[in-house]
Amino acid sequence: MAAAFPKLFSSFTILLFLALTMDCYHELVHMDYIYLLAGKAQCTLNDFTIGTVRTDTLIGGKSEWKVTVINTCHCGVQQIYLNCKGFQTVEKIDPNIFSVHGDRCLLIGGKLLPSKGSVNFAYAWDPPFLLSPAATTSAC
Repeated sequence: MAAAFPKLFSSFTILLFLALTMDCYHELVHMDYIYLLAGKAQCTLNDFTIGTVRTDTLIGGKSEWKVTVINTCHCGVQQIYLNCKGFQTVEKIDPNIFSVHGDRCLLIGGKLLPSKGSVNFAYAWDPPFLLSPAATTSAC
């Protein structure tokens, strides 16, 4: 006679456990939502480091700021949008590097930023703007 084992875990729980332990899940990040899908591990908005430092340059009477965005994820990312509400600058920025789209700004024209890759740009304004990741798509 077969032993009756209590059902401790649902099928979904077991599948999720297997997916997580076998590194085969997706995290698709769009705005502030994370969706788990079948596939490989992907990137979140926490996988970006954004540094802003003042240079010694004044442009049009405004301080120049150098921004570096680093992709710390193990995957490449594309369609990187930053929150940049009210962004202004008196220094021209190459639109292929940084372009304003309403309250969001697109990095490198939406192209792929590889794992551990970085992108730099400078702008001139006082005070500096707080730029933060808004949305991205992983490319694993």
